[in-house]
Amino acid sequence: MAGERGELRPALASATTLARATGSCLIVYSYLWGLWPDRHATRFPPVDLVREWVNRPLGIGEDFGMLGVMLLLLASGFSAVSGTAAPREVLGRLVRIYLPLLVVAPVAAGLFRLGADILINPPDGHPGSLAAVRELSLVSQAVPGSVPLVTLGWVIGLELLAGLTGAAIIRLPAAALAVPATQLLAVAGVLLLGGPPPQLALALTLFPMAVLGQLLGCRSRQWLPGWAVAAFGIVVWVLLAGSDRTHPQLHNWWYPLAACYATLFFLLTLRVAGPLSAHPVTSWLASRSRWLLVLVGVVGWTTLGLARHALPFAPAAAVATLVTLLAAEVGHRGATLLTERLPAPRSSVDSSGIPSTDGSLDESNSAHDPSRNQPSALRTDR
Repeated sequence: MAGERGELRPALASATTLARATGSCLIVYSYLWGLWPDRHATRFPPVDLVREWVNRPLGIGEDFGMLGVMLLLLASGFSAVSGTAAPREVLGRLVRIYLPLLVVAPVAAGLFRLGADILINPPDGHPGSLAAVRELSLVSQAVPGSVPLVTLGWVIGLELLAGLTGAAIIRLPAAALAVPATQLLAVAGVLLLGGPPPQLALALTLFPMAVLGQLLGCRSRQWLPGWAVAAFGIVVWVLLAGSDRTHPQLHNWWYPLAACYATLFFLLTLRVAGPLSAHPVTSWLASRSRWLLVLVGVVGWTTLGLARHALPFAPAAAVATLVTLLAAEVGHRGATLLTERLPAPRSSVDSSGIPSTDGSLDESNSAHDPSRNQPSALRTDR
């Protein structure tokens, strides 16, 4: 799957661009077009139609939201094992991953104190005075009873963890099997024996998707044989299925099935992503994927609530989507200015997996119906 041993072909590395762009679109659709009307007792027939004819037959819940998250995690894990393990470069990658949460968490705290309608789970929860601190310290999901300000901020934490362990693999390719195995054993121990809080259980359940991305990246660099990646892929699926059985809040959302779809899609992008990844829209969405991830429940959700006072749902959701995209653009450009002094990635894939100009790459209706837009651990509105 690679040219020279230890190097990624741009055609393979560009798979992360298409996966991130697709995941971002699914997340924005899920939260603004699917969850918001559910929370506010509004029906939007096109979404109902998609649920009836796509979500239910395929068994994909939450209006594709967690499927989008899984794609982002696969791409993050794949990108994490590219480049070098030079300390300054690793630090630069981690800063670029963390910066969207660093900016958006205080914004969410300010909007909440002003009485804005940001996405809170549970809907009647109160984040508390130290919510922003917990969010930025990445412990919101681990504190029982904590109400996060940024609903999907935990995904940033998983990407940071994947970035750190990926750097360890790059530094010592001989550990390309040991590091993923250790991560999966740790997740299995906590999930199956520790009884973590619901939010943390969901995060740990999905983290193996990032580990699977690392394994695929190692295979691309010829650090692992194909049979080893296939065997660990089965282990990842067993972990998701086991967590689904042992944690009631994850029951009936069919995450193992969504993980199969995400993996198949990502494997397909490894073969055919080239032309699609080169499209400017795809590259734009991929490079702003983390900003969209953290902004959709803050800026997008608030804008939709305000616009709904004056507009029908469809145009209001379109306005909210546009504002979220514009906010992501502002955040991305501001972050670029702030981080331009950081070491540029020397790898074929950076933390966002976007092609560089030189041809390389820079850096869910009943409780048992998986098509309903109400995730067990994140969406407790009904």
